[in-house]
Amino acid sequence: MRTPQSKSAAFVAFALAAVVCGALGAPPPINGLVGQNSLSPPDRAHVRTYAEFYCNQLAAGDIPTAEEAKQQLLDPLRSPVISGYFRLEYSKVLVENLAAAIDGDKPHAAVNAMYLIGSLGTERALEVIKDHIDAQKEDCFELRLWAAKAFQMIAEADQLDPNDLNPLLRQLGIACRNETEPLVLRRQFEAIASVDSPVARDVLLDAISKKLDELKAQAQPSRLMDAIYPAIVRLRGQFLNHRLNAAEQQVFGKQAANLLYKVFEVGSAHWNIIQADEKTRHEFRSYKGAIGVAESFLKTIDRTVRAAEPPRTQLITAWENIDKPRFDQEHRNWADVLAGPPYNGR
Repeated sequence: MRTPQSKSAAFVAFALAAVVCGALGAPPPINGLVGQNSLSPPDRAHVRTYAEFYCNQLAAGDIPTAEEAKQQLLDPLRSPVISGYFRLEYSKVLVENLAAAIDGDKPHAAVNAMYLIGSLGTERALEVIKDHIDAQKEDCFELRLWAAKAFQMIAEADQLDPNDLNPLLRQLGIACRNETEPLVLRRQFEAIASVDSPVARDVLLDAISKKLDELKAQAQPSRLMDAIYPAIVRLRGQFLNHRLNAAEQQVFGKQAANLLYKVFEVGSAHWNIIQADEKTRHEFRSYKGAIGVAESFLKTIDRTVRAAEPPRTQLITAWENIDKPRFDQEHRNWADVLAGPPYNGR
């Protein structure tokens, strides 16, 4: 978590640097260097001067100036001829300056800096992100949201070995447990789901499952279901991924089935409050969406994992008709199925 002292110090340093750079004028572009596989000392100095100048503009300027600085910093990264060598060298300079902007006093600058961090696609960038993804360390929810987005950008850029993402993937899973903002939690789930690996699937399953446990233990319904509902849709897409072999699909299906059952439990726990009137049903409409997709997904899993015709339940119909006895009965039908093989390990 950033302290007022650290933020003030970072801002003063950037403000002073911006005055100096402004007096010297904008440095020439570095587009001619982006395809190089080595840089001379003068070229390195040119890259550093360019990066520092626009990072200072980003951190200390007004919003139009900051937006222009962001574009200038992004241009080299978007070059179709950029070399891996240049990306790493540019990243070294940018990371230290952008990290200071993130810790500064201007939210607009901090968000722009985090976006640029995500655009780098390097291990150094991951080091910055890890300090801003968890509510226990970062109190600004916009920065937590953009830190998750930055991770997703790096993952989807496919510049790193998948194993390099695993430590931060697991940290994102922990961050989900601490998150209370639905928009941030949704972005965190999306970030985890953007990685196509067994580790990412396990992290996502565990994160959603623990969040459902949290909701089930609460007396009041939660808008966090707004994040859980689309995450379940993503789980369904992963289960249907053609790259999963039969054994992987069996394991994944059994894990997901028990998670999906928890959606019904949460719906039952919060039934009376949500179903009290039309306004509340609309406010918590993500419950209906989650129950509907969980039921259809569970039937898809059951056909694959148990190789049998799944129960012909209509939990979503019971929810729409505000038919609690039927909902509870359909709920129990699935409990019986999941208590038997192969879901129970036998």
